[in-house]
Amino acid sequence: MRRLLILDQSKLLSTFKRLDRFDLCLILLVVISYVVVSKLPFAPQKFGDGVFHNEARSAALAVRGTEPWTKVKISRAPGPVLYYAVPYLLLPSGSSDESYWRAAFVWSVLWMSAATLLLRRAAAIKFGSDGGKLAALLTLILPLNVYYSYGIVAEPPAYAAVTLFTYGWARWSTSDNRFTLFNAGGLLTLIGLVVLLFCRPNAILLPPIGIVVAVLNRKNRREAAFALQVALAGLVVFVLAFLALAQLPGGWQSGNFSHVLFHGRFQYRTEPWDWRFWDDTTRQGSADHALFRSEEAKIILAHNQTGTPISQLKRSWSINDAIDHPDLTLQMALIRVLSLNIALVNSKTPDEFKIGPLQGRPGYLLFHVALNFTYLVMLLSALSFVYQRRATIASYWVLWAPWAALLLFHALTYAEPRYMFPGQPGLLIMAAVTLVPILNVLNHRLLNSRLSRCNLCVLCEIVNHRDTENTEVAQRRNRARRVLSQRRRTTNG
Repeated sequence: MRRLLILDQSKLLSTFKRLDRFDLCLILLVVISYVVVSKLPFAPQKFGDGVFHNEARSAALAVRGTEPWTKVKISRAPGPVLYYAVPYLLLPSGSSDESYWRAAFVWSVLWMSAATLLLRRAAAIKFGSDGGKLAALLTLILPLNVYYSYGIVAEPPAYAAVTLFTYGWARWSTSDNRFTLFNAGGLLTLIGLVVLLFCRPNAILLPPIGIVVAVLNRKNRREAAFALQVALAGLVVFVLAFLALAQLPGGWQSGNFSHVLFHGRFQYRTEPWDWRFWDDTTRQGSADHALFRSEEAKIILAHNQTGTPISQLKRSWSINDAIDHPDLTLQMALIRVLSLNIALVNSKTPDEFKIGPLQGRPGYLLFHVALNFTYLVMLLSALSFVYQRRATIASYWVLWAPWAALLLFHALTYAEPRYMFPGQPGLLIMAAVTLVPILNVLNHRLLNSRLSRCNLCVLCEIVNHRDTENTEVAQRRNRARRVLSQRRRTTNG
């Protein structure tokens, strides 16, 4: 039975070696989505916070030989730096920042288009053609992949990595090869995992989840071996890269994790429903942000007095605070779980908000209700997939584990909805699988309703025709009676 299923999947895989009409329509819709999103009154910052842009430019210039390698630095994550360095290599030395942004934007457009096609194929291989088509279309209903392409940020390469991770798993499922690392699909899955960790180290809980899945799913030896091999290999590569990059000037993630952990201890601390973006401008008047700045000043003072690294002081303060306030820690974590799954526009105030007819506070509210309702439908559909397959859900860990790993990490540290975006490919596939039969039933009922209306129309026409015939017969009878009556009166007269 399994061999027959693999043969069917292999046949389906062979049909995707070339672009078909639906692929071309998808690419056209992606381009249209970019045009529509460009008209929004808000967008990601063009260069993010400038870190990935500056480091990618330095790397590109060093490769071209116009800048010394001593200036190359990777302070946060190597993935986005290498991702944006590729299009930067095509630009001449001395190009403007705007030229660099355009090159990065075109590069992301190409990758997001490819990711959409890969997502369709991954879903189609595992769940059929309709599931693949709907999964691809769902990316256009909530086009966050398009939105984040307008900034030089980590989200586009991380999203592409998870899509490759998912597609590799689908490819692997069409093979009987037991050894994951000697299979094309298994290698693609591993590459996707490593690139994700390089782009978003906050997905570090994904390999441990894979190991746990392998243990829980040990009765299915093939799938357990796949999960274990991918998770362990990905973790080893990530750790080795971490140790190597730590030798670069400034290190890798030097102080960044401690800083995120530290200011996360003040997020939703005394203001659980203040979900504004965490910066000095947006959070003006915030008690939690003021407390954060006050405690940070104390740590800087302690650093100046003792010489202890600031990152160490922040990390120690955060750990001790979590231990001293377990109830508060749990409360903040639960609020983060909620806030991570609700999108908010922070760059525009409600009074400044304007999208076509949606203006001011009413427009701001309606836009957010529509946006989050759409996401909620997708999320609940994905969770329905998990519930319906709860007995075998470990076999589908590639779909839900990236989202779960990001959710768990940021529930414990610091939350922004954009951090959940790389986990979207699996959610979209699970949502599509849940929605396909529902849409088929609705389509069937609509078709039957149309047929019923057609049959009713035919019946009405027949009845009307008979009524017309009966009316004409009655009229002829009446005319005949009137003629006979007149003749009788004439004869009698």
